[in-house]
Amino acid sequence: KYNFDSSIPQLTEYPKEMLTSFLPKHHPLWLREGIKPAVMDKFNIGFWNRENKITIPHFDIDGRLIGIRARTLDPEEAKTGKYKPVLIGDVLYAHPLHFNLYGIYEHKEAIQKRRSAIIVEGEKSVLLDEGYYGEFANSVACCGSSINKFQISLLTNILGVNEIIIAFDKEYEDWRSNEARSYRLKIEKMCKEYWGQASFSYIWDIDNLLGRKDSPFDKGKEVFEELYRHRIKVR
Repeated sequence: KYNFDSSIPQLTEYPKEMLTSFLPKHHPLWLREGIKPAVMDKFNIGFWNRENKITIPHFDIDGRLIGIRARTLDPEEAKTGKYKPVLIGDVLYAHPLHFNLYGIYEHKEAIQKRRSAIIVEGEKSVLLDEGYYGEFANSVACCGSSINKFQISLLTNILGVNEIIIAFDKEYEDWRSNEARSYRLKIEKMCKEYWGQASFSYIWDIDNLLGRKDSPFDKGKEVFEELYRHRIKVR
């Protein structure tokens, strides 16, 4: 068991048995997007038939079930957000996302061995990374577009990370545009805020290998490795 940073509260634990409420189904949508069946099994991805949702359990660093999010497949519901906590009866299986990192439990051994971690935005990127690199996958998702001191502490103070790579979604068309410049400054500011705790770099697409809103993992292993090789170090 890990000694948490005292400023990080231990989140409410839900019984893992309730995951049997969902079908152990590999949904065709995610199969088409490159997520492997064995990866879905490892991460306990399920399908909620009644609600037409892919279910995504979240575990803390010790493997405690602390929340369940779902990817809705209903186009109308998706208009207000594709990913939301699961509500069963009167229980909302939500947790404060900023106190955890998705995938930290499943990838903690690789993170500790490599002493590095890749922070992505969404759960799907963690699953793709697992499919590409297996036991060497070291990504975690902040489930948003920013990082905070609690998440950095999980990596640096608890897992001994000394290198962090930010691999956020591409939020620009042309890397030379004002929009891109503003986005890049935002990422660099985030990195510099925690620079004293680890070395930081970030993935930046200047060769149009990704489409707008793509994660660096979305276009396959070769594209990711090309982007990774040319990542920008923050000094």
